[in-house]
Amino acid sequence: MFIFKILSFCLLEECVWAVAFMGSCGLLFGCTDQKEQTRFMISGTVTYGGQPVKSGLVKFYPDLEKGGKGVGDYAPIKDGAFCTVTGLNAGPMKVTICGLDGISYDQIKDAETVPEEYFLFKEYPVRFEVKREDANVRFEVPGSYTKTN
Repeated sequence: MFIFKILSFCLLEECVWAVAFMGSCGLLFGCTDQKEQTRFMISGTVTYGGQPVKSGLVKFYPDLEKGGKGVGDYAPIKDGAFCTVTGLNAGPMKVTICGLDGISYDQIKDAETVPEEYFLFKEYPVRFEVKREDANVRFEVPGSYTKTN
């Protein structure tokens, strides 16, 4: 239930996750070649205006426009750090980052909805290339990006 609670307050487009779900079904039933099934863990930090983001979510999904394949993943942010849950296929990714302040990671896990005043920013877009290896990255959200951008 945690994933559904977090995803609901970060304004995910339902069709993106439906495609991700169908892709994961293909992986389970062997509908992709073995090379595409290799997944790489992505971890790192998220800052907002140079300061660590206390909590939030980093969402990764294949950038289909640039030839991305596979399924997406998500990574909860806790005290500025994140790590993907299941890993990602190599290739171009679209990334969106939601940042929160004034609410702890443990409170988010149990929240049905998150009040607007806890958002630092919503849906900050980034493009990222997953290489054929685990990686540690730093996402920097400019302080000028607000919750209404």
